Amino acid sequence: MMVSTVRGEFGKFTGRIELDEADPTRSVQATVDATAVDTHDAQRDGHLRSADFLDVERFPILEFKSTRIKNVGPDTTI
Repeated sequence: MMVSTVRGEFGKFTGRIELDEADPTRSVQATVDATAVDTHDAQRDGHLRSADFLDVERFPILEFKSTRIKNVGPDTTI
């Protein structure tokens, strides 16, 4: 097994950040089209799309939704 740094991108995604203090689970949402992974190496991209990694046949869309927002200081919220 080899470890290395690889740069790439997902060409299709959407996102929204909107502070919803009443329901922080709706504050941050992002959706990524996993089939659009692009590292500029077709063979590597195919492997990333396989069941070994992203398994895009079963999970073509990646979703993130915040579950909480924590105020850690007067000017910082995480």
